[in-house]
Amino acid sequence: MTSADLSSPRQLMLDVSGMTCGGCAASVQRLLTGVDGVSAASVDLAAKSAAVTVTKNVPVPELVAVLENAGFPARLREE
Repeated sequence: MTSADLSSPRQLMLDVSGMTCGGCAASVQRLLTGVDGVSAASVDLAAKSAAVTVTKNVPVPELVAVLENAGFPARLREE
């Protein structure tokens, strides 16, 4: 195990805009789960959000950049 590994998975909530249909939501989910260290992503089209489960120390700006490069502006939801 490296220092970049987490002892247990953690969940991040992202606010994602630009999604207008189920296809968009599926694209966001596919993009997020394609990031190394992301074990799962659940997208809620109506709430315009994504719950992302990470198993490594994935920088939030990396997740945001992946989505924004595909046309989905995103930001970490503040608790």
